[in-house]
Formats: sequence, structure tokens, C-alpha cells
Amino acid sequence: VNTACRTVMDKIRYRLGTISPERIRELYGKRLELSASQVDRQAECRLSYFLKYGLRAKELKEATVDPAEFGTYVHAVLEQTAREVRDMGGFQKVSLPQTLEISQKHARAYAQEHFAVLDSQRMSYLLQRNGQELQEIVQDLWEELQISHFQPVDFEVCFGLGDGMDAIDIPGASMPARIRGKVDRVDLWEGKNPYFRVVDYKTGRKDFDYCDVFNGVGLQMLLYMFALEQSGTQ
Repeated sequence: VNTACRTVMDKIRYRLGTISPERIRELYGKRLELSASQVDRQAECRLSYFLKYGLRAKELKEATVDPAEFGTYVHAVLEQTAREVRDMGGFQKVSLPQTLEISQKHARAYAQEHFAVLDSQRMSYLLQRNGQELQEIVQDLWEELQISHFQPVDFEVCFGLGDGMDAIDIPGASMPARIRGKVDRVDLWEGKNPYFRVVDYKTGRKDFDYCDVFNGVGLQMLLYMFALEQSGTQ
């Protein structure tokens, strides 16, 4: 009992230590290079941010098409489809059946390149299941852009990643920091004045929440708009 009591008392007296600036630089470098998702992760859970981006801990993943992999798959097919349709004259000139056929072509090519590790029967089932959802997403994309004044003008627009736009500097931080990222798609409406919008492909539902923004979460689209306004060119 005395031993157990001493153990509990020792834990009560436990206090967090400090990390030297040198050790922090070893973990994160001389300047923090942040993405929108990293900003969200830090705001939601500092421990999770430390484990993933400080220690770079990774969880072993099963060779399957999980939601994250499916999101990457949809992202790639949508980008390639929108790019090809744009080069063919745009969504107002390319029919829905043509657009769906283009997306199926890119879906098959992606699957052959990235899902080859799965057995053929499992891959066929996953492609059939995910393909139906993908076609619904492509149809939604076509129906929107077929009647929209906005049309895609650029894809995979980078800021702070070498080529492209500059990163967004964060003033007032305890160490130099800046945000970098990649905009999935930029659309343009050429009216009396040009209007731009940024598009980020999501397979799940994501609502804009002012409470999240106030607490530093869900800033991705705002950051992309700031980057485009700050250093984007037509």
C-alpha cells in the first residue's frame, strides 16, 4: 500500500519539463513550414501535432482503399478530368456522357498504377463500389460548371513550395514560420472585373463554421484565398 501511495504521490508532483530551442530546431527546423492541415492539427491537439510533425510517427496501414486513399483517388481523377475537359473547350461544350467517359479513363489508369498490390478480385470490387460514387461526384461537377460563369483555369497551384506563389508569412511568432500549400483548382469568371475562386476537393461533407475559424480550425480555403490575393497573377 505504501509503495502504491508513493507512486501516486510521485505522479501528482510530476511537472512538464522544458525543451531547449536547439532541440526544437532539430525537430522542426529553423523555420516552421506549415500547411493548412498542420494548422488545424496544432489547433485541435498539440500532442497529435508533435507526434506527427515533430517525431514523424506513422501508423502502419493495411494495403486497402481506406477513406484517405479514396479521397486521393477522387482528387486525382477530378483534376485530370477537369483539365482534359478544359482543354477540349470547357464544360459548356463537352457533354455529360463525354465527361463521364473521360473520368472513367483516368480512374482506370489510376487504379492500375496505385492499386496493383491488391488482388484482382478485391480490386474489381473496390473499383465497382468506389466508381459509382466517383461518377456521382463527376456528374455534380459537370452540372455545376455547365451553367456556371466560373470555369477552371489552373490546377495544383502551389504557394511556398518552390515554383508558383510565395508562402504566407506568420508575423509575431516565437520562431520564424510561414504557411505553404497547394490549391486543387482555381476558377475564373471573366466579367466586367475578373473574379477568382479556389476549389479544394473533398469526398466528405465540410461546412464553413465561424466558431472553428475563431479557434484557428478550418482555415484552409481562407488561407488559399489570401495566398492568391497576396501573390497570384492572372
